[in-house]
Formats: sequence, C-alpha cells, structure tokens
Amino acid sequence: MRGAGAVDAPIEQLCELDRRSNNGVNVMLVWEPTTNRVFVGVIDERTGTEFAIEVDPAKALDAFYHPFAYEGCGVSEAAAEECVGAEV
Repeated sequence: MRGAGAVDAPIEQLCELDRRSNNGVNVMLVWEPTTNRVFVGVIDERTGTEFAIEVDPAKALDAFYHPFAYEGCGVSEAAAEECVGAEV
C-alpha cells in the first residue's frame, strides 16, 4: 500500500470508478488522473465514521471491498469529505 496523503485535487478532477452502499455503509472508489492516485472513501451512517484512504492501484478493488481492513492507513476526516463529497 502507498503511504497515506491528503486528497489535494479539486473534486472536479476526481473520477468516480465505483460506488456501493450496504446497511448504512457507503463506499466510493475514486481516481485522481493527474497523479494516478487512487482513494477509497467510506461513510458509515450507523456510527458516523468517515475516512478516506489512498491505496496502491493494484490493491484498489481489495480496499474497495474491504475498506475497514485498510482504515489504519487513512487520511484526515477533512480529506475524506473532499474525496467522497458530502453525499455518497
């Protein structure tokens, strides 16, 4: 996994690759084409938890399907909001 870093691209420059929602957990996979960085954003409506993680593109689908396993390598809550926006 790549090191965590702030999501510094404007939201318009992020490309949504996939999105899923189940039992109040919303997960989004986004790509920043100018830097080729990939992020997984999570909003858990049940607990109020929000986070975004930068992942190695080769592990993006694994992180998308198992984001809580990658949570410890995340970025700030503010970066999560920038990555996934106010609504997922």
